[in-house]
Amino acid sequence: MSRTDLVKKLNIEYPSLSAELSEDKGFTDGGIWVDAESSTDKEGLPLFDYWTEDYKEVLYVMKVRKPLYELLDKAGYFAEFQDAGTVLIWE
Repeated sequence: MSRTDLVKKLNIEYPSLSAELSEDKGFTDGGIWVDAESSTDKEGLPLFDYWTEDYKEVLYVMKVRKPLYELLDKAGYFAEFQDAGTVLIWE
């Protein structure tokens, strides 16, 4: 899946993510920038939890809400925290 297609899909599935191409936000080319602080899923749970201690991966995998993690993994991408409020998604 192309980055632009993934950005569209993410913004449809999770409107609060505010996904954009990384270079449009001043980061390295080739990624997708997302807002990790105010993004939530349809249940109101944070999509990212930098401080989670969910070691059994009940709700989060690698600090990313499980359904979003699975969507990214299936598309061939992964999420990487830049800081507690900024995540870049890479292929």
